Amino acid sequence: MLKKFPVIIFISILIMDVLPSCYDKDFLDISDSVRWQPSFSLPVGSSTFEVNNFFASLIDTTILNALDSFPVEFNDSLMYVYQKKIPLEIDSLNYSFEDITDEYDKIDSMLFRVYVENGFPTNAEIQIYLADSADNIIDSLFTIPSSNFFPPASVDTDEKVIKPSIGTIDVPFNRERLDNIKIAKNILFNVNISVTNDDIQIVKFYSSYNILVKLGVRVAFHMDISGSEFD
Repeated sequence: MLKKFPVIIFISILIMDVLPSCYDKDFLDISDSVRWQPSFSLPVGSSTFEVNNFFASLIDTTILNALDSFPVEFNDSLMYVYQKKIPLEIDSLNYSFEDITDEYDKIDSMLFRVYVENGFPTNAEIQIYLADSADNIIDSLFTIPSSNFFPPASVDTDEKVIKPSIGTIDVPFNRERLDNIKIAKNILFNVNISVTNDDIQIVKFYSSYNILVKLGVRVAFHMDISGSEFD
């Protein structure tokens, strides 16, 4: 066992000689400050979107009788909806990035995580907007086409939903986007659901169907601590 030590010492010296960047030769040249780089995660908010109110607003309109529309069955009553996608609603959540940290410029990276449970038998399109205090849009979370589409729920032989589809997407923000959303105060959730499904002849919607959207954020930042604070 002792015979191995000279070999280990020789290899260590060789590594330090070939790779001097791996260590500091002057052990007295130590910085007077310490850089602390923690990270943390926190929930931003969530919303549940239902189709009930949307159909209720269409019952007394001629749009249901449009001939060039898509057949949709809602609560077992056959209806015709003119548009191909249903904008359920926009839900506003009051939120400020000042809640994350007062030292915003010390943030190194930010990653948003979107969790979706799609309880409809059709595709869902999710968009989350970052807005100022007057709800003016500053940026949208999804900027890549089709990256915000979530697949339909599983259905049984009667084409009724038996299990929602679940998806999670991480959206990283670079420094430029971080600087742009610094003034963001509100988060706006926007959900569209398709009324068609290539595998279903007549798409049925029930009042119990809904979409759950959750948003969280992971923040990494740095803090320079002066050496005098340790004296």
